[in-house]
Parts: sequence; C-alpha cells; structure tokens
Amino acid sequence: MSEKILIASDSTTDLPPELVERYHIKIIPLGVTLGEKTYTDGVDIDPDGIYRHYAQTGELPKTSAVNIAEFLSFFRQIKRCLNACLGHQKCSRILRTNVIL
Repeated sequence: MSEKILIASDSTTDLPPELVERYHIKIIPLGVTLGEKTYTDGVDIDPDGIYRHYAQTGELPKTSAVNIAEFLSFFRQIKRCLNACLGHQKCSRILRTNVIL
C-alpha cells in the first residue's frame, strides 16, 4: 500500500504555481485587507495587485487567518484520501495559521 501525503500551505508563502502544480500542493487562502476592502489571497488579489496598491498609497496590507470552520472544511474535504498531511506556513510568530495547523 502506498502512502498518500498532502502538502498544505497558506497563501502567504507565495509558492510558485509550477511548484504547487507539480506537487499538488493545496493552498489555504488568507484574507488580505487593502484600505477598506478585504480580498481572498490568490483568488481575487495577487502579489502584483498588493504591490500596486502599496505603490499608489504607501499603505501596507494586513492579513487575516481563515477561521477554524474554514480550516475544518478544508481538511474534511481532503482527509478521505490521505495518510498524512504536511503543513507549511511562514513564521508562527506572525501568523495565526500556524496555531490552527
């Protein structure tokens, strides 16, 4: 029996699309707030959009972790076909995602 292992990462790691596709990495998108509007990272905003906003306004983006219900939904969808999951996030001191994983 071969083991099925999934790599999961939050979107702030900005992994190259080629790597995500090659290793079938599942990305959990975080919220990105620019000004008064919140976007879903990698869905309706990308790094270029964030850089553009900063260049125009000088305002840094703010990120928000997904809530626990969204995490549970994500892992429930994929757990049926897995033996293990490897989580990858940025520094745990700056992201709440690490606490949830």
